[in-house]
Amino acid sequence: MKTSMNLKATFLFVLLGTSALYAQNQSKPLTWVVETNRYNRTYSIIHIYEDTTNTLLKDITLQGYLNIRKKSHKRKIEKMVADVQRELDQVNPLTRK
Repeated sequence: MKTSMNLKATFLFVLLGTSALYAQNQSKPLTWVVETNRYNRTYSIIHIYEDTTNTLLKDITLQGYLNIRKKSHKRKIEKMVADVQRELDQVNPLTRK
């Protein structure tokens, strides 16, 4: 009876430990903002922020105009944000909350 109780308690601690580690490893969502000069559309700047703390993570400057209403441009931005997310997860996934 005691061994069964110890086994259940051990299983519970292992389960809680792995779920806590999994929750800690989840990457936070990122937000992006596109900045383009209204009169001089020779470049666009993409600012990528961490969604929860609003800290600026990266600025990407592109030659040319990005119109976020176009699906192709929006896909391009989302791909860049996904690349930044992948870079952040590869740096040190355990310390990233």
